Amino acid sequence: MHFRIPSANDLDEHMESMLQWADEINTKAKENIKKAQAKQKKRYDAKHKKPDFNVADKVWRYNSRKQTRQGGQLEFNWDGHTN
Repeated sequence: MHFRIPSANDLDEHMESMLQWADEINTKAKENIKKAQAKQKKRYDAKHKKPDFNVADKVWRYNSRKQTRQGGQLEFNWDGHTN
């Protein structure tokens, strides 16, 4: 069995083809990511709308600190009316 030792030119060509292939894969992945993000944005925007608040409206505010503190089982999840 004889093995041929590749020449420097063969290695350069192989390296160029590998780099070109990697660039093509990278470009395709970026395109797929952009398509997926656009689809996700479209679905999100269809289901969600911006809240319509006016100045001086009374609203309930979520107490996010309750999640990180120990105890407080009897605390409310929402704070009273805030301005």
